[in-house]
Amino acid sequence: MGSYAEINLKAFSHNLRFIKNRVKPSTKIMAVLKANAYGHGSVMIARQAEADGVEMLGAANLSEAVGLRDAGIKLPVLILSGITEDQIKIFLNYDFSTVIYSKEIAATLHANAKRKKKKIKVHFKVDTGMGRLGFKPEETFSFISKYNRSEFFVFEGLMTHLASAFNKNEKAFTNMQIKTFNTLVQDLKATGISFSIIHCANSAGIIDFPESHFDMVRPGILLYGISPFDGKRNDLDIDPVLSWKTRIIQVSHVQKGKPISYGGTFVTKRDSVIATIPVGYADGYDRILSNKTSVLVNGKSAPQVGRVCMDLTMIDVTGISDVSIGDEVVLIGKQGRKEIQAKDLSEKTNTIPYEILCGIGNRTTRIYT
Repeated sequence: MGSYAEINLKAFSHNLRFIKNRVKPSTKIMAVLKANAYGHGSVMIARQAEADGVEMLGAANLSEAVGLRDAGIKLPVLILSGITEDQIKIFLNYDFSTVIYSKEIAATLHANAKRKKKKIKVHFKVDTGMGRLGFKPEETFSFISKYNRSEFFVFEGLMTHLASAFNKNEKAFTNMQIKTFNTLVQDLKATGISFSIIHCANSAGIIDFPESHFDMVRPGILLYGISPFDGKRNDLDIDPVLSWKTRIIQVSHVQKGKPISYGGTFVTKRDSVIATIPVGYADGYDRILSNKTSVLVNGKSAPQVGRVCMDLTMIDVTGISDVSIGDEVVLIGKQGRKEIQAKDLSEKTNTIPYEILCGIGNRTTRIYT
């Protein structure tokens, strides 16, 4: 039976409309589909994004991009983490765009493109403060100039990534990044070097930094109905796209003093009713959640008890009436008047909602509605 994720495509479309309303009509939108579309299923999300009129898709790597194209997705795809030397042969068989962030891969890719007489669409990445991938701003101008007259590199994009746009206490740093990037854009334009698409804004940038929008924005987590911000926000008209559920496979009546699961970290304090559900840390339900969280059963909150196992987890349904094998259990989502959000689980595991969603594994069936 396992677990299943219900993916609400109408909610996805609603969130995309919200984003479109935050940018100019001329601003393009790249739907970021990294990590299996943040756990939502990249192919089905790509099809919905295509139907909803986005201009480009973002994949993390070549494998993700190939998976989209082989599934029949026709939208332009940008490989956000670029490609490695051993991937060039496969890359040249497709029509993807790729990020260029190092002199070495640029030289090798250009040499292969020249040998194959194939034009490659490239997006040069500038590191304005993320400290991850990209050219230093002071070296970008001279490097890009080297390839300006090349007939094999099509200068499709120039980009950077905002490191702390989600943090209200780091606005000065974000503004510095945007200013640094814009200065470079203007310097390049002044010498006749231009790009079809200038892009910078992630989900948080879209909301709080309109000056970062440029020609295209790159929403990720916002598309899936999750706030990118640290604190609570009331200005986000978005709906969660994913609900994560399973069903009870056993109901046991146990006496007071009964240890539950590995190591007996939970011992019943009363005669109890313990239900077992077929989901565990192999599915992305983190072992760190052991004895810290709850699920929803019959519209009521049921605490998780004992250590989360690889494939199974126990919950205490004592006091919840009419609990039976086959009853729906909500791990993330709504049931009745109650709701569990991805953020609730992330706070209990000292992480972020991104990791919770991306961690929902392939054993979990995706159901699209």
